[in-house]
Amino acid sequence: MCGVRARLAGHPAAWTQSSSSDPSFTPRGPSDITAPTEFNIEETVERIASRKGVHGVVILNRQGMAVRSTLPIDMTRQYAHLLSGLVQQTRNVVQDLDSENQLTFMRIRTKKHELMIAPSPEYLLVVIQNPQEHYQ
Repeated sequence: MCGVRARLAGHPAAWTQSSSSDPSFTPRGPSDITAPTEFNIEETVERIASRKGVHGVVILNRQGMAVRSTLPIDMTRQYAHLLSGLVQQTRNVVQDLDSENQLTFMRIRTKKHELMIAPSPEYLLVVIQNPQEHYQ
């Protein structure tokens, strides 16, 4: 059995922080979010990938092409192909249900893995983790 949970809110999820170095920092609005640069993307990917239970991190561009991945190329291509379509379908469902709402986060949990997907207008951040390792 597979569970899917989508979080809906008024603005896209952010994956970089402004001046705060506190790992528990939560952006409160657009002024707390910095524009992604090559340096902070690499830093963020490495920070996420080093967490206990994380098996891989993939960043896709708007066209569904991987721009950064910690997975082998064949797995990266598979995740990119399948998840970009799923996220687009989910965005459409959210828009059809409420035209003033938008998708900001998805969590898909299976027996083996948990996929955390944070879409933004330009990129799609995917984190694949083993939930048993993460919560132990």
